[in-house]
Amino acid sequence: MWYIWIYQFIYRWSFLFAWFLLLTAIRKLVRIRLVWFVFWVWLFTLFVRARRRETRSVHIDEHLIETWFTKDLVLISDLHLWVYKWSTYLNKVVNEINNIQNIDAVMIAWDLTYHPLKKDAASLEQLFSPLSKIDKPVFAVLWNHDVEHPWPILRKELIQALNANGVIFLHNDIYDFTWVTLVWLWPTMSWEDETSLLSQCTDDDSVIVLAHNPDVTLSYGNRLPDLTIVWHTHCGQIRLPFIHDIIRPYFYPVRWDFDCWEYEDDNLFISKWIWEVWLPMRFRNPPTIDVLRLR
Repeated sequence: MWYIWIYQFIYRWSFLFAWFLLLTAIRKLVRIRLVWFVFWVWLFTLFVRARRRETRSVHIDEHLIETWFTKDLVLISDLHLWVYKWSTYLNKVVNEINNIQNIDAVMIAWDLTYHPLKKDAASLEQLFSPLSKIDKPVFAVLWNHDVEHPWPILRKELIQALNANGVIFLHNDIYDFTWVTLVWLWPTMSWEDETSLLSQCTDDDSVIVLAHNPDVTLSYGNRLPDLTIVWHTHCGQIRLPFIHDIIRPYFYPVRWDFDCWEYEDDNLFISKWIWEVWLPMRFRNPPTIDVLRLR
């Protein structure tokens, strides 16, 4: 898989581009071209912010959502572990989660990996070992990167790694969690989202659907959940100011132009994400842990 080494080269040597920007700025200063000097310093600052400061941060967003039941949930998603981030950063995220007050459970919507070289269960167990330190119930399900959409096939190994770290793995399941019914759906992209599970819930149930792709809401029948929580869009790894709603330099395969956060009319919440894909850069979209205060 030659492309993995390209990712690694970009990750380890992209600082050379920062040096190029800085040296260009210095040359403009020596030639007393102050306007160009300011321009190149500005580009250097933006690059350093996108390449280092934002990617290494952890931001916590709290959201108050009106429901007729009470629950406090932590959401993290799209971990994409390996190429750009590893266990050390996951440990940082886990420490932040453990510092959040009054939470009932942690929901992890995966895309667990991103082109890992070591695909055996033991290596993956070590990679995700920080999850065992979370002091609340942790629920997880596999998504498209984990089930061969696009690659690789790691279902069995990832499930073993989750179980070994005390994570409750769910696969198109209904889980009764202290007065709230959790319905976990597998990826739409692999045609495994069994939305028919909703028909097993009654009108008296407090139902939360957790799915990866927001397109799942388009296949609901007559039984609608109280809240649908989805991920997958990444909320724009790079969010350009002013023109983000017009030009979005990222791709996600959804049928509607979903972006992020809460869609009140549809009882839909699209969570942010933690890791990076394609380029190890972010802009105006730091890695985020979402906390849902359902009231």
